[in-house]
Amino acid sequence: IPSSIVSGCQIPINLVLRLSDDIFTGAHKVNLEAHSDRFLRADSIEDMHEPVDLTEMAEILNHLMHGMHKAKFGLLAMLSCNTVFALGEAAEKYVV
Repeated sequence: IPSSIVSGCQIPINLVLRLSDDIFTGAHKVNLEAHSDRFLRADSIEDMHEPVDLTEMAEILNHLMHGMHKAKFGLLAMLSCNTVFALGEAAEKYVV
C-alpha cells in the first residue's frame, strides 16, 4: 500500500488511488468523505485492495489531498499557473 501524502500522518491508509500518470498513492476514506461531497464514498468501493482510477495527475491530486489534512499547506505562489488552475478544477470537480 502506498504511503500517505503528508509525512507523519497517523490516519491508516485504506484506499489506493491510481492517477492518470500511472502513479499510485494512498488515501484515507474518512478524509475523502469528510472533505468532499463528490469524491469516493466508502460504500461505492467494493474492494479496498483494488486501485481506484482517477483522471487527475499525481501533482494535482497530491496538492488537493494535502489540503484535506491538518497540516500546513505550501505556498500557492510557488506553483505554476497551470498547476493552480488544474488544482482549482479538481477542487471544483470533487467539491472540496
